[in-house]
Amino acid sequence: MSQTKIRLTRAELYEKVWATPMRTLGQEFGMSDVGLAKVCRKHNLPVPPVGYWRRKETGYKVTQPLLPAAEDGREHLDIYITERLRPEFEELARHAPPKIGIPPDISHPLVLRSEKLLDRGKLNQRGLVTSKNGALAHLLVSIEQLPRALKVLNALLLALEERGQTASWPKQENSLLAVSINGEAVRFSLSELADSAPHVLTPSDAKHPWSAPKYDYKLTGRLQLQIANLPSFMGPIRRTWADGKQQRIEDCIGDFMVGSP
Repeated sequence: MSQTKIRLTRAELYEKVWATPMRTLGQEFGMSDVGLAKVCRKHNLPVPPVGYWRRKETGYKVTQPLLPAAEDGREHLDIYITERLRPEFEELARHAPPKIGIPPDISHPLVLRSEKLLDRGKLNQRGLVTSKNGALAHLLVSIEQLPRALKVLNALLLALEERGQTASWPKQENSLLAVSINGEAVRFSLSELADSAPHVLTPSDAKHPWSAPKYDYKLTGRLQLQIANLPSFMGPIRRTWADGKQQRIEDCIGDFMVGSP
């Protein structure tokens, strides 16, 4: 079953939670009342206490607390819907992907860390920059495309974290950069595409043909953004975006974040 991600403000979800019992609202969102309550707690949203709706139905005085400020300052949240939506929720799901700007300077700490590692790096056999300890799984491009790739990565991580999807990259060697989405670690990569052709043996290769490469690669300068692992809850969404004849990867960040099918 496919899933749809919709974006709500905290105020919108707060109004819905206090207008409709959690079990009913949870069904409309394709989730349990327990799961919906967990989303509310995560975003510091008060929910009706046990017995609230019964007391309201029987005429007892009930009180509704004010919406407190977001603990992390973020006023938007994402909910993944697994069932058929009511019309008003379908409208929310049809919102266009956000337009993400590219800041001129790099500021995200994980991107600055990537830049530092690759500044002291080396080139692999395909001409791609790697750190002294090997390639970074999330960033593999040529020296020429590195400044651009760092800016794209910086814009993406900043935009994700602005929406409550935190990036992490442990200090241990060979650790992987990932973004937490609904509690799942989602990994992605930004790489430079290359054209390949069968290797033609040179006079030097003829002396040791078994050690010659099977293919020769030519870097294209085109960048590709790809989800490396796809948690089952995200459903059948698109995994890859790349530069094309008219499309630039900078214009695909919003689509990547939404997970357009």
